[in-house]
Amino acid sequence: MRNLFDRAEEAFRKNAHILVNRSGVLDPKFPFLENTFEQAWDWTLDINYKGAFLCCRESTNRLIKGGGGWIINITSSIVGSLRSGHTSYAVSNAVVDTMTKILTAYIAPYVNIVHFSLSTIHLLLPVTDNNPHPHFKNTFDVTMVYEK
Repeated sequence: MRNLFDRAEEAFRKNAHILVNRSGVLDPKFPFLENTFEQAWDWTLDINYKGAFLCCRESTNRLIKGGGGWIINITSSIVGSLRSGHTSYAVSNAVVDTMTKILTAYIAPYVNIVHFSLSTIHLLLPVTDNNPHPHFKNTFDVTMVYEK
């Protein structure tokens, strides 16, 4: 990760001042937990939350030394949906949610932290059709942004 940040700073000819984290891989088979292969679980969590952790760790050190900046972590509102078949994806997003809160508690004086959860868009309607939470089905606000 250090090498990635070094190369980015070299390419932009300036110190890192912002990090935007958004990873969202999901097992395309949508297995129930009892049918989830460990390899698929690890793949999802390694990309979605371990990647965010590694980026946050490296950028936190650089941003504090550089006098501040921004970390923006974007997750999914599927965390609250309790959907079978999305367990590893939801868990990985919940970890990033919690990590962001903890990170905010101790670096907020030095670095601005922003966290938000994306809602669904029309492409994901099959995911939301049977969701028990009515707000999860509201895609209007997000799709309006994408249509502009």
